[in-house]
Amino acid sequence: MDELSARHLFVLGDPGSGKTTLLQMVAARFASRAIDNPKAPLPIFVSLAEFSVALADSSTWSLVDALEAQMGALGLKGPARFLQEAIEEGHAVLLLDGYDEVADNKREPILERLLAPLRVHKKNCVVVSSRKVGFRSIHHFERLEIAPLTVEQQKQLLIEICGADQCAIILRFLAGNSDFRDLAAVPLTLTILAVVAREYGPEIGPLLESRCELLRTAVQLLLEGRHRGGAGTRDPAEAENTLADLSFALHDDRTSHEVYTARNIESRLAPLLRASTGHCPWQNCKDFLSDISTHSGILAPIDSFQRQYRYLHRWFREYLAALAISKVEASKIDALVLEKVNDTAWSEVFVLFAGMSSRPNEFLSTLLMGSRGMALRALAEVQNIDVDVALKIIQLPPGDLRERRNVFRQLNTMLTSAEVIRLLKLYIDSAGRSIPRCDLYFIHEILTQIPLPGAKVLLARLFDHLDPPPDDLLCEAQIPTGTVPYWCFVGGGPFDFGAAIDDPLKPSWVPSTISIETKAFAIGVVPITFRLYWLFDPAHAPPANLAESVAQNEIAFHPVVDVSWYEAVVFCRWLNQSYRGIRLPNEELWLILGDAA
Repeated sequence: MDELSARHLFVLGDPGSGKTTLLQMVAARFASRAIDNPKAPLPIFVSLAEFSVALADSSTWSLVDALEAQMGALGLKGPARFLQEAIEEGHAVLLLDGYDEVADNKREPILERLLAPLRVHKKNCVVVSSRKVGFRSIHHFERLEIAPLTVEQQKQLLIEICGADQCAIILRFLAGNSDFRDLAAVPLTLTILAVVAREYGPEIGPLLESRCELLRTAVQLLLEGRHRGGAGTRDPAEAENTLADLSFALHDDRTSHEVYTARNIESRLAPLLRASTGHCPWQNCKDFLSDISTHSGILAPIDSFQRQYRYLHRWFREYLAALAISKVEASKIDALVLEKVNDTAWSEVFVLFAGMSSRPNEFLSTLLMGSRGMALRALAEVQNIDVDVALKIIQLPPGDLRERRNVFRQLNTMLTSAEVIRLLKLYIDSAGRSIPRCDLYFIHEILTQIPLPGAKVLLARLFDHLDPPPDDLLCEAQIPTGTVPYWCFVGGGPFDFGAAIDDPLKPSWVPSTISIETKAFAIGVVPITFRLYWLFDPAHAPPANLAESVAQNEIAFHPVVDVSWYEAVVFCRWLNQSYRGIRLPNEELWLILGDAA
């Protein structure tokens, strides 16, 4: 923040990436400076989730009111004088946490109201944290994203929590599990993984098969107190059941968002405790909440007077709500899914429930009536599925390619190899010429991992539904003024690759100079045009801005755009039917070409 010129920033991150921790750390560092220097920026940290109800209910509730409430809870007098001085002198740094936890239709008006006092001086700074999902840019705000943890950072955190031996086990597990590699890049999830690994030792690999399983294990570990030497809740199993029903009720309460008043919780908790079978280990609601917050931290107060509570992370509430759903009869589950299937607030709950459902095929079929993305994500949590249901899911139009790739990669864990081959054959035959070209990459990727003759047969006919490339396709390149030879031939020989080790401008990722022997090769002299690419994918349309700015008769000669890397690789494989050896140029070839030029 010292180096950035922007005074209004959004800090975006995935769930558990450390947005709140980052803002709290920034606040602590600014506060440390302000203690020694009265003219240093004054940090003002506000949890939007904590005050979202008050902000939404009152059009006059302001930043000063929020701070008065925070200081009042600590028994301190209001900070109006200090706040006003810092704002007027341009020394205020307003840190607003949890923008995404405010109701969507109230976010911008509430933000505008909180920022109004700071506009008296242009040097006042504002930093707002939010989840990336559903975020919409706001004028005058720049955006930063919290980067995922690097492998080295993951290693440091794991060693600190569970030691070097367990760190090595986890890193080997992550290396062979693409889904968990993504989760390991998130600090919260990696911390939970490390705590579980410290408890279970070498068995961590087979134990954790999905995010649902990770959260199940983490919840049990926390409730049993195994993370703190066995000082757990009085009855972990009963505590989990009660928390599950409570979490479902709180999740269905759209007025509280992420922070819940003690009164709100107790009104839902009291009937659950009364209905508890056998001897209830807790005397009353306060006793239950004290036991849970003290010994597990899953649900804990956020103020010193224990008037408001918050989950350790919303994932825990969502997992526990899913657990509550798993305990009810099938007809009620179907009715709930049909009612909530298009409600984004329930998407994570349903995704996690997919990993618990005893009827995964029926559940996924119901999800398909609503959100396409939810069905795709839920598929990653399911262990077994019928071929017919899987076919319906992969026949959905492709959206996010990374998500799409994960769907195909999950097939090997949910179906036998023979079933995967049958499924992919059905999909290829049903899609025909209209099959998304990126899917041909994903299909090729999964078939090469199946050691059965049927996989090789299907690979050999991967392009049977497409017209083969003409034999003279790449003899000449057509341009608006005529034709030119398509290929440029580059001779082989020795080539120095990398940069001198003492070069001060050498980036860390560039290797020190090595001499390599290269073979002769040919490269196209012009980019692939729409005219050429349309032979492979006739449905690939130019984007609207290109269609408006380029004459219709010239688009065919324009370099093709909006092609993903997956589609580009498949395009080269398609060309290999007539031109053996064609591939995308790698970094080495580009360096040789640059040197030759």
